[in-house]
Amino acid sequence: WEDYYIQQTRHLWDSRQKELLEDLVEPVPELFRDVARAKIAGKIGEMALKENAERITQDLVIRGYITATPKRDHKFLLKRLKEKEIDHTPYSALF
Repeated sequence: WEDYYIQQTRHLWDSRQKELLEDLVEPVPELFRDVARAKIAGKIGEMALKENAERITQDLVIRGYITATPKRDHKFLLKRLKEKEIDHTPYSALF
């Protein structure tokens, strides 16, 4: 299913959102990073299609990351968002 959503939404990604996804998966050990990236990108794509998004936004990337990853990984996301000066308050309910 991941590949399907990735293929269906490939044209919606811009370089900034791809870069954000790369930053967010950077703490994942290299051996598992490709799998994590695909799982998260698939979830983002699924959400984008369900919401009829015209493009992948920072909001979709963050919500997709939270939804696609186990709770134990959320501390890395919170740290990364703080480093990038992105307010995590709108996503509190998802954590």
